[in-house]
Amino acid sequence: MSRTLLFLSVVAFACAAVPSEGAALSAQAKAAQLCRAKLSAKGKAYAKARRNLLLSCTTRLLNCALMEELDHANAKSCRDTATASCIARLNTPGKGLLRAQQKFVEQVTAACTPVGIANVCSTAPGGLHLADLPFCGSDASGCGGSDLQSLMSCLRNLIDSFVDQEVGTVAPRAGILLDNIGLGAQFSALPRPASQTVFLTQDGNGNLNSVGTIAISASDRLAIDASALSCGSNANNGKVEIRVGQTGTNCDDLVAEQTVTLQESYLTPGYVGPFDVDMKYCITWKDPGGGGCTSGAGSSVFGTIDVTPDGTPPGTPATRATVVGCHKKFQGQGKTVAAFVANKLHACGDKVAKCELANEIDGSGTCTPSYTRPCSTIVTVVDNKLTNSTGKIVAPTSKCTIAPFVQLKSFVGGLGFKLGSCGSSFDLNSLSTCVLGQAGMDLGVDCFEQNLSGRRDPRLKQSLIAAGVDPAQFSCVP
Repeated sequence: MSRTLLFLSVVAFACAAVPSEGAALSAQAKAAQLCRAKLSAKGKAYAKARRNLLLSCTTRLLNCALMEELDHANAKSCRDTATASCIARLNTPGKGLLRAQQKFVEQVTAACTPVGIANVCSTAPGGLHLADLPFCGSDASGCGGSDLQSLMSCLRNLIDSFVDQEVGTVAPRAGILLDNIGLGAQFSALPRPASQTVFLTQDGNGNLNSVGTIAISASDRLAIDASALSCGSNANNGKVEIRVGQTGTNCDDLVAEQTVTLQESYLTPGYVGPFDVDMKYCITWKDPGGGGCTSGAGSSVFGTIDVTPDGTPPGTPATRATVVGCHKKFQGQGKTVAAFVANKLHACGDKVAKCELANEIDGSGTCTPSYTRPCSTIVTVVDNKLTNSTGKIVAPTSKCTIAPFVQLKSFVGGLGFKLGSCGSSFDLNSLSTCVLGQAGMDLGVDCFEQNLSGRRDPRLKQSLIAAGVDPAQFSCVP
């Protein structure tokens, strides 16, 4: 269903909103306009950087996971390389993501300092309305106090949350992949399946106690918690390896489809699944420790993961190249839609705010409103972009069309699209429409970007109304 446009009558004597003849903007008005513009520009740039870095890392880790799940190859070298790259880009001070976070706060704080936190937060005429930000607006270090830098840090955290939820919609396996390399805590807003935990324990001889048959829902991932394992005074050289596969009668002949390795001190669990069918597991603990807690070969337990309900895997699964290609198609179109929606909303919102701020601060008539461009076409062009991007995912030549749909929804050997609000999608067309966003519905990348744009510019809904755009057509703008 396409959005409909309610465009109200506006004064349009010029192609742009410009000061009236003879009017000169005050320093206060110029400062407010600059702060408003920097919030949009730097906020978009930071969100794009976070999105790109996170998706790049996810693609590397997913490729390694599929190497094991579909090719039944040893993915250790691939995973080690991908993990090092992710840590360098996502968790290294002064580089990558951490540098982008710092730059956003520094640059926007510097641009808005001349305005002052009172006017940045104010919801009165001439204010930028950041007091309307959820959490940040009432935070004592933000609008409740006098710390502009803390307010911008809080805004950055809001951006983080929405970008991560958006990434999780496009790449549902991202959360588990990052959890298993120790970076998941930094991206808590990424969606994860519910977890069922198995706690490993040891007997007095340094052997793992039997875990037995593990009964688990097909919607849950399995968490292996090794925090109770210990070995004397040396708490750094133990290792627990979890291998899961469909084929095998014992640890020696198990063909691994998922492997997770935990290093002592086992601060976080290792995650496998969710599974569509019953699986076999082998869990091995090796820990020479201070006194040799296990034998040289280590201690292993073998058993069955009983999945309910037991699904039907694809008869002939698509290759790793096809599945990774489909992932890249979803993430590529997701990034395209995200950038397009943000650019169009801010182009309209910033145009309106620039003129409205001039009139609010320097007096009515300082600026003559003319918002026909870029606001009048915004509904149509966003609808068209969503349609075009969805079309590229479902095109006959798309890798997503080649892969069995059940495989795209699966977490093992697939992309994990059975997770979240798009999990009920029944075919590729409904899935792609859900993931990218359907015109007029509160879901998908489109909705996340509307939300993000409204956080960076709390005046956005007011600006859409002033430009004659029915705000119901962008119902995710707060």
